[in-house]
Amino acid sequence: MSEKMGTALVLGSGIAGLLTARVLSDHFEHVLILERDPPVTSSAPRAGAPQGNHVHGLRARGQRIIEALCPGFEADLRRAGAHKADDEGMDVKLFLLGHWGVDTHVDFGLVCATRGLIESVLRNRIASIPNVSIRYDTTADDLVYDATSNRVTGVMARTGGSDQDKITADFVVDAAGRGAFSMRALKSIGFDAPPEETVGLDFGYATAFYEVPQNVARNWQMLILASAPPNSSGGLLMPVEGNRWLVSLAGRGDSRPPTDPEAFTAYASRLDHPALYEAIMLARRTSEIKSYRFPAAIRRRFDLLTRHPEGFLAIGDALNSLNPLFGQGMSVSAIECEELGRQLQTRAKDARGLEGLWRNFYPATKAIVDVPWNQTLQIDLQYNETRYPRPAGFAIQKRIMTWAQTVIHADPELRASFTRLLNFVDGPEDAITLPRLLAGQFRRWMNRAPKPEEPMSRPEIGTSAAA
Repeated sequence: MSEKMGTALVLGSGIAGLLTARVLSDHFEHVLILERDPPVTSSAPRAGAPQGNHVHGLRARGQRIIEALCPGFEADLRRAGAHKADDEGMDVKLFLLGHWGVDTHVDFGLVCATRGLIESVLRNRIASIPNVSIRYDTTADDLVYDATSNRVTGVMARTGGSDQDKITADFVVDAAGRGAFSMRALKSIGFDAPPEETVGLDFGYATAFYEVPQNVARNWQMLILASAPPNSSGGLLMPVEGNRWLVSLAGRGDSRPPTDPEAFTAYASRLDHPALYEAIMLARRTSEIKSYRFPAAIRRRFDLLTRHPEGFLAIGDALNSLNPLFGQGMSVSAIECEELGRQLQTRAKDARGLEGLWRNFYPATKAIVDVPWNQTLQIDLQYNETRYPRPAGFAIQKRIMTWAQTVIHADPELRASFTRLLNFVDGPEDAITLPRLLAGQFRRWMNRAPKPEEPMSRPEIGTSAAA
């Protein structure tokens, strides 16, 4: 691998696919992305990304990885109209467990943009790389496998309405999302599909765009409202390009939000705090209300496989499809791509080929996914709609978690630390421990800090509000 190898195929041009292509472009003479959707000429969401109409969060580490791979990415987003807010800081007001979180500050910001704009800016960057090309309207049906060498040598694919055609490659990566191409393809060439871990969520969004009202002062950029379990309704208002607010309401089971305009507004009025409802009542809705249902989070345990073809990997949502409520998917995909690049670079320095790459890559991705998977699972388990076995003593565990969330929510130092964990800036070794929680509770009592619901952290909007 001291010189570039031949051709790599990447299935899918979502965030994972584009970043995978960027990483592979350093190691292959040609990288070809196969995208089943037609070319996208705007920042509108792709047809193959039904969740593209809804809120997406690019966490701090994900932003940093993309910026390192594509210098100038954030500047491109900002020029295209994206906003930037202090993540969970003064610009972001969070209502949780019946209180507004105390204001805090972290040393990074959150880029606020639609999924379509993020993909569009990144796609333009990747498409400009000389040895990367994208073939649109092309669907990969199956893997091409050479049993003698135990190696994937390409895919069988269809472009437009044409017949199946064989596309040869030295390396194939499935970044086509949670549609389970890898699961079907591995079985078709005589391999076991990896076992799946599923968390039933029955979670749904309803989302609309609003024009940001003129001449209305406010002391926030983003609102996040989350109900205390077992109530699962919540809402998020985020500024995006085009002088718009993207407003998503969310709920589980029978509490999933409606798409009828009047019912949508009524749902917002019944959230645990009226701040979001009051904001949209001052604004003009500029789009239809679109819904998206997310039945389950899925984790495919490729790390448990003992047989696997060479020359093939799965990445991104093909490996793990996380609960979108927590906005971690794009960043986890970026971290996985960073790990792939690291492993390829190590092999290049050691003059090793691709043989056995899957044995190193999948265990590394398990460690990456463990953190967000376990974070979200602990929260998801608190809702009655979640279909997943509860551990012994969960009732006590739930009470402890609620207490911990309350303490973190009310202490600026702990909230900043927790925000760094959620953004993957800090690792599991920096997790908030019981002694730190107790210290935070004692510190707040000693300093007589304002309670979370007091005006210092409450969002304001209107002609008399603070700017």
